Amino acid sequence: MIEKSAEHVGWWRWLRPKSVGATALIIAGLTVLSSLTGFVRELLIGRRFGATADTDAFFAAFTTVSFVFLLLTGGALQGSFMPAYQTLRSRDGIGAARSLLVWTSVLIGGLGVFLACLLYLGAEPLIAFLYPGFDARLRSTGTLALQILSPIAAIAPLGNVAQSVFNARNSFLAPAAIPVLTNLVVVGFLATTFAALGVQALTVGYFVGYLPWLVLLALTFVESGAEHGVIDPAVRRAMLTSLTLLGILALFDQLSSLVQRSLLSWFEPGILSTFAYGSRLAGIPISIVVGALGLVLFPRFVAVAARSKDYGTSDIVYVSIASTLTVIVPISLFMAFDAAFIVRFLFAGSAMNAAAMERMDAVFTIYALALPAQALIIILSRIYMAAGKNRNLLTISATLGVSHIALTYLATNWLGWRGVPIATFAYSYLFCIALLIHLTRFYAMSSAAYARGGAIIALAGLLCSFVGWAALNDGVISSAAGAILMASTFLACCVTFGERSVFQLFRPRYGNRD
Repeated sequence: MIEKSAEHVGWWRWLRPKSVGATALIIAGLTVLSSLTGFVRELLIGRRFGATADTDAFFAAFTTVSFVFLLLTGGALQGSFMPAYQTLRSRDGIGAARSLLVWTSVLIGGLGVFLACLLYLGAEPLIAFLYPGFDARLRSTGTLALQILSPIAAIAPLGNVAQSVFNARNSFLAPAAIPVLTNLVVVGFLATTFAALGVQALTVGYFVGYLPWLVLLALTFVESGAEHGVIDPAVRRAMLTSLTLLGILALFDQLSSLVQRSLLSWFEPGILSTFAYGSRLAGIPISIVVGALGLVLFPRFVAVAARSKDYGTSDIVYVSIASTLTVIVPISLFMAFDAAFIVRFLFAGSAMNAAAMERMDAVFTIYALALPAQALIIILSRIYMAAGKNRNLLTISATLGVSHIALTYLATNWLGWRGVPIATFAYSYLFCIALLIHLTRFYAMSSAAYARGGAIIALAGLLCSFVGWAALNDGVISSAAGAILMASTFLACCVTFGERSVFQLFRPRYGNRD
């Protein structure tokens, strides 16, 4: 039987924007909605529960589950499965790609179920080992939360497989909409079961919220004309190699986060929760802007790398780096300048006491200043993955990951709990610089172009900071006006001095870099 062309099969083909920028706008809109519902979720958690010992136990349990499922989903599947799936789909047909989907789902699902069982059965000793600062009551609360959340270790990786398939088919609507539903489920549980379950309403809500990912996985198999085909052994071996390397990469990345939470458990109750609130709120721009850009640009990176091993044949790398900084730097500076007002505005009159809000202000400010480096790390990591430089990415990440753990331990000894965000700030910029330096080994970077673009962005940042210092006051209207002025100043400076790369994202095709 002759298979139908992938270009004409499937109900998802109606969503085919003509440019990366147009697609990014569609995804950004859904990502904004996801982030807004996530923001409501975090705000409701903070207002209802504050920063207490019980919320510390919940965040400890969720961090532990995240550590497990992110070993597979933290870029590993997207960086290994999606290129293999795209290769088979374009070269060997829909049937071969479908067979790879089935094989990968069985492999990842089986491993996820095994890890979930380990979490459930070993919850009590695991919480006691990872969070030695918890007393007996908190260990009991954390153990129950971890047992309820343990199935997520199996569900989330399968959801990531489904997301990769949809993205490889240039269908971004459903994967971007599912997180919105997850957040709404959590909010619904908080609103209806708070009195009955207390902090465990969070754990039940998160568990139920992840179930729609299984529905998304089922939808990936609904494709007309998709007969089972033969998987090229070379493609499967390459995918497994990449999956292993990127899984180890995720291990080092998530291990530092786990160590941070473990160290925070020794400080007074509420510190761990404060850190979670501050870092999550500061990360919203990353999920909105960089998440959308990275999701759409990764298939383009893969396509460019497939045509030529030299990224220098395309200006996509320069455009991606410059546009990411052009968007994220003014957001970072605004959040850092106005952090105190943002925290007070969001949590005034809630269960969050003054001391907790002061701590959150510090965490929020430091993480806001680290946003440019964290944004570039996401984009650069996808460039490395698309170019097949997983071993290089692993070496750099492992080296910096170990350094991050050591730096965090030393910083907490010197600075107390503030050492955790400060160490993360330093690690982010060191990691970013290391990735940029090594990028020159497989991408013919134009030193003059990058130096000029960097100087323009630095100058725009200085002018933007001056406007923020002069314009921002303690009020909603002044804060909104100040944000607009800062962003306008930054973009105007970039355009005036010639850094127009951000606008190239909205062209159907990339031109040559001048």
